[in-house]
Amino acid sequence: MLRPTDEAELADLLAAADAAGRRIAVRGGRTKASFAADADGEPLVVSALDRLVALEPGDFVCVAQAGMRLADLHARLDAEPGHRQRLMLDPPHGADATLGGILATNVSGPLRHRYGAPRDLIIGARFVLADGTRAKTGGRVVKNVAGYDLARLLCGSRGSLAVLTEVAFRLHPVAEASVTVVCETRDADRAAAFAATVRTDPLTPTVLDAHWPEGIVVVRFDSTADGARQQAALVDGGRILDESETRLLASRFAGRPWQGAGTVVGIGVPLTAVPEVLRLAERHCADLALRIGVGVGEARLHPGEETAFVDGVVALGGHISQRRGAVSVPRPDPVALDLMRAVKERFDPRGTLGPVAA
Repeated sequence: MLRPTDEAELADLLAAADAAGRRIAVRGGRTKASFAADADGEPLVVSALDRLVALEPGDFVCVAQAGMRLADLHARLDAEPGHRQRLMLDPPHGADATLGGILATNVSGPLRHRYGAPRDLIIGARFVLADGTRAKTGGRVVKNVAGYDLARLLCGSRGSLAVLTEVAFRLHPVAEASVTVVCETRDADRAAAFAATVRTDPLTPTVLDAHWPEGIVVVRFDSTADGARQQAALVDGGRILDESETRLLASRFAGRPWQGAGTVVGIGVPLTAVPEVLRLAERHCADLALRIGVGVGEARLHPGEETAFVDGVVALGGHISQRRGAVSVPRPDPVALDLMRAVKERFDPRGTLGPVAA
């Protein structure tokens, strides 16, 4: 097992492996190990690259090494005097996930509705190619348009193109207060219509999630105390929760749909298909958590129902990705796959970092 302690050592290890024709599998916090069933190879563990490199609260920017855990970064941000800022990422198993692993899988949680995916928050990166070449892209300012956006290209590549060593993120202020509204219904059309109304009204929800088949649509507003309450009061068809109900709701859905056994898949669907996806979930899913405002989420499937759910989502114009367990997912279309292979050939012609993440 390879355990580099800095970027230079990592580059030397990769260069030696590339020259010898050895395959390398990058490892971080191991919270997303099930995402890449074909990521075999000699383990290269980057957890020692875990420093906070720079924090520039005046610019709402932080720079950290890719092996730093998200929980440790949040602890450092919380300890910063005079500033209330946060990296607005809440992926599955987020506390133990490393920043590099989060970016490599480009996974997100409920905060995606307002703040986007990891690729929307990264503004710069340092990385090492398979042959040991050290490179950087982007910078430490939010408005950065120079050069190719390679940082975003690496997001979702699952370590198949390069090894991230350092990342620069855009931060956001922590809100003063939160207010949660729920719509409780088992009617998929009503749930989708409720979400569409919230999404198109002049409101700025932080979270807009559907939990199915329980029939719960959750809307959360983060703002000043008055601002959050006023926005919540404008939601038609929902019920405002008090503090104790909000805590119970958060506890009820924490960690789902990952709790319990079974295959877990990631899904993405057009917003027009949301009602049909909810109906599919009633038949085939033990648990569905859908960011209903952006049409992405995760589903834990009933045993024996995997193929029916995958086929149903694809028929609706959606896509499926493996998260946990064995499931057959459609490959990208030939044009996209050829493009991905061409990029892989430029970054890693010997295949040292494993196959393209198709």
